[in-house]
Amino acid sequence: MFGQGIPVKRSSRQTMIKLYAQAVISELHQLGYPNDQANAVFFRHYRDMKRLFGLEQNVCDFAKMIDEFERACRRSMTRVIPIQLLLAI
Repeated sequence: MFGQGIPVKRSSRQTMIKLYAQAVISELHQLGYPNDQANAVFFRHYRDMKRLFGLEQNVCDFAKMIDEFERACRRSMTRVIPIQLLLAI
């Protein structure tokens, strides 16, 4: 049974995914994200990006795609705010 001190081994696929995620977060650090923000950005976009592109991407390319997606989301959010303010007036 689980939780009785018996260690549960990760499969090699789970280990690969964990190492890949850590490497992508490290690349986000190199792109200029602070520690907490790199983790938040990664986990915010990881599932969608993984569904679209899989884990075939190079770590550096995957991190750049996440960064590009995050910047696009920020741009669209800043464009929405002034329109909402104009409608409120």
